[in-house]
Amino acid sequence: MPEIINLNFATEQYGGDMVFLKTILSMYLTYTPTILADIEKEIASRNIMAAKAATHKIKTDIMMMGISGVQDYYTLMSSQNAEHVDFEKTESYFATFKQRVTAGLNELKAELEKM
Repeated sequence: MPEIINLNFATEQYGGDMVFLKTILSMYLTYTPTILADIEKEIASRNIMAAKAATHKIKTDIMMMGISGVQDYYTLMSSQNAEHVDFEKTESYFATFKQRVTAGLNELKAELEKM
């Protein structure tokens, strides 16, 4: 049983259509690591606005996968702006976020193999 992901919301959103759900979730497996790398690159280059944009781009995907334990990162990023940035805290929170999302993707991959 998955510990990080919860596919109930996605299953409800797609009316239980498991073929369609599997297609969508497979896309998340493909594209989420790329977006995580983009966020990491933007944080490293101190481009907080681009990091926020990439974070926003991935938020719906994370929600649909039901990945838990990521709210602290979202809360921090929503408070960051070009004039007020705590990059040390951002890097720390992103590391936890990335670890959690990556673990969730691994769970998702295992779940998709069962479908």
